[in-house]
Amino acid sequence: RAALLVMLAGCTGQVVGGGGPAESGKPRPNGPVGPKGAAAPASPATGQRLTDRQYLNVVADLFAVDAAPENPAVKVGNRTVNYAELETESNKLAHYLQSQGVKPGDHVAVYAKNSIEHVIAVLAIVKVRAVNINVNYRYVEGELNYLFDNADVVALIAERTYAPLIAKTYPNHEKLQTVVVVP
Repeated sequence: RAALLVMLAGCTGQVVGGGGPAESGKPRPNGPVGPKGAAAPASPATGQRLTDRQYLNVVADLFAVDAAPENPAVKVGNRTVNYAELETESNKLAHYLQSQGVKPGDHVAVYAKNSIEHVIAVLAIVKVRAVNINVNYRYVEGELNYLFDNADVVALIAERTYAPLIAKTYPNHEKLQTVVVVP
């Protein structure tokens, strides 16, 4: 099994996400549940409760709104990214994850400190409808092995800083098929 390490530059720029129907087409009895058992919001158009899939589509599509593309979206240190850049980069990564077989419900780990790349990674995971697994940047080899095994991680997005540790742990996990290294 060959390790797959890529950079974001090679990804396509198509939009991912968007109001597709729920897999079953029927709302769950309680809908997506929030704090204290609150049900998912109702559709403004129909007044009906949204299905889990529809709710996720709404959340992902919030980042596709073109109302203010040039406004700052994320600032870390001296670097600022506007909404258009955030949308473009998260779409590139989402498309790459999909091309590698990441599907809705799959677990994708993000091994990075707080950064613009971390925000892009989380948005891309939401756009694919996968599950985001945050990895503590202080984890050592044994903790990473435990997490990758028990969280059923199929893809990992990690900062380049952690590449040596990833190189040690990656071969131990057959389910982990895709590793994306970000600057």
